[in-house]
Amino acid sequence: MVDTIAAATRRSLRIALLLLLFVAGLALAAEQAHAYPPAGSETVPITATASLTSRLGQETISFSGIATIARSDPYMDGGVDVVDLELTSLVLSGNSVTGPVTITQSATFPSLGEIRSDQPGQDWPASAYLDIFVDVSAPASPADTITKHNEDAIRVEPMSFGSPLSISSWPPSAVPWETDLTSCVSLLPTVPKDVCVTSLGFVLIGGPTDGEVGGLAELARIGGADAAFSAEAGTAWVDRGYIAAFLTAAVAVLGGAWFVRRRLAG
Repeated sequence: MVDTIAAATRRSLRIALLLLLFVAGLALAAEQAHAYPPAGSETVPITATASLTSRLGQETISFSGIATIARSDPYMDGGVDVVDLELTSLVLSGNSVTGPVTITQSATFPSLGEIRSDQPGQDWPASAYLDIFVDVSAPASPADTITKHNEDAIRVEPMSFGSPLSISSWPPSAVPWETDLTSCVSLLPTVPKDVCVTSLGFVLIGGPTDGEVGGLAELARIGGADAAFSAEAGTAWVDRGYIAAFLTAAVAVLGGAWFVRRRLAG
């Protein structure tokens, strides 16, 4: 009788441990799919549209080029996860009615922003924004070109039909980033052309091109997350207490089984 009870107890323990390992694996997989990536950067193709006013009138110009966005390690702020962003490089080319126009990241002012979780304990969905500062090279007379810049930030954020849009991956491919300017932002110096930006929008095209981790999700969901992403997710898994919870549950199951076995054997 005792041997039968012992054998049954061992089988129950094995089943319980397998179930615990299975649950722990699911928790780890979920954390990998939803944790922010570690610090790094993405270089992605970008298309943009800028509407300007000047002494020549109003004009909307289409641009295309490349942008690099750096991100910090995630940290907690106000009870939610936050990742700092910086537009470290930007090269856009387009054509105005007077000739070619080039937009680059400002050499003087950093373009900063953030990703911020919408809810505590959950990285995604999240809000995001970038405060853009640029240098603009445009045709001018009598000189060939003139370089202008903005000293008031142009804030852009993911938008949908004029309202802020929460994102669920980084970089958010094919999501429109737009600005809602109540007044235009002047490009300085104001002479010889008094140029003012009335709207700015852009779209990040596709995933990263420099081999960095794409962030959430699309990669993770199809099993393509690389070692760096997995390591960060594993660290977050530890930090968020899943291992402690797993060990607590394991101890509880083992202790309960031992107690039952002792009672039955006695």
